[in-house]
Amino acid sequence: MRYVGATLGVAVTLVFALMNFGCVGSDQPTDASLVKSNRELERLVQEKDAEIARLTRERDAFKKAYEDSASATQRHTGVGPTPPPGPSSGGVPASVVMGIEALGKEYAGVFEFDRQAGRLRFAADVTFDSGSGAVKDEAHKALLKLAEVLADPAARDVKVAVLGHTDSDPIKKIETIAFLNQSGKTPDNTGLSDLRAESVAGILATGGVKKAQITTEGRGAKDPIAGNSTVAGKAKNRRVEIFLK
Repeated sequence: MRYVGATLGVAVTLVFALMNFGCVGSDQPTDASLVKSNRELERLVQEKDAEIARLTRERDAFKKAYEDSASATQRHTGVGPTPPPGPSSGGVPASVVMGIEALGKEYAGVFEFDRQAGRLRFAADVTFDSGSGAVKDEAHKALLKLAEVLADPAARDVKVAVLGHTDSDPIKKIETIAFLNQSGKTPDNTGLSDLRAESVAGILATGGVKKAQITTEGRGAKDPIAGNSTVAGKAKNRRVEIFLK
């Protein structure tokens, strides 16, 4: 698209140069020269519009091919295309990003921070006991310190989206099903992921983050980042993610 814009700019410059050349010795361009110049500009605009339309069709075709390929990959492997990064860290103040990076080094075994995506990823097995929505002590400490960073006035406009995820194994433990029913959640992966997201959000709010800044969502097994056919893959899929924007 930059090439199209550059060529159009050159063409317009040439047209006006011709107009000026044709008007040497005259204070004002003639009606004939103006009509000719306008027609030339109109022709160039039509050419570039056609070129832009062609490039747009090519872009859409490539995009569709990628989406079809990603869908086919998901059907065959159980692993979907890399999810959109969610809210970008572009709007997060640098001081807040630096604070989270420092916290990530202190709690390297609890969560990982992707600066570009604006995402903190907590491994569910480190954050929760099996089938539980109660946050473990070490993760609880990390979340309270994160809350201190996000409660800083510099982060007052930062939006915090907490997403819970699970593997694809259906919930079978009677204790977990009873726990979810008592919590008012559906006794399935979506209910468990929703409860865990709310638990994390609750700690952030207790630590000083305004509730209006926080949203939660339980995604269940909808967004795997690894295959669910192996123990290691399932462990990666069980996670809570916090996106900042």
